[in-house]
Amino acid sequence: MLRTESEIIVLDSDRLVTSRPIAESEPVFAGHYPAFPILPGVLLVDAAHRDVVRSASAWTDRPIRLAGLDSVRFSAPVFPGDVLETECAVSVVENGLEVKATFRNGRGRAAGVRLRYELEGP
Repeated sequence: MLRTESEIIVLDSDRLVTSRPIAESEPVFAGHYPAFPILPGVLLVDAAHRDVVRSASAWTDRPIRLAGLDSVRFSAPVFPGDVLETECAVSVVENGLEVKATFRNGRGRAAGVRLRYELEGP
């Protein structure tokens, strides 16, 4: 998990855009990889997930839980010092949410993921 929280840039009925600096001091860079530090892809997925959960009240009044990671494609590395922008297209579907997240840094597209959420409770 990244230590830096994202800043919400846009939050509306079908879209979430966040920005977060990728600090050189993130502990993950010590071991991934020491001579050529890059952000592990799983932390991109986690960043989108945390942003969606934190903002879920914009789309539903019920708690959500991650039900699936339907696809992921990594296009380019994210380095220490980058500013990561995450843009999520959010669709409210029967009993949940579908999210298509695109990650960009200063050099362009870094990755894309599709996440699926189920609503909890009655």
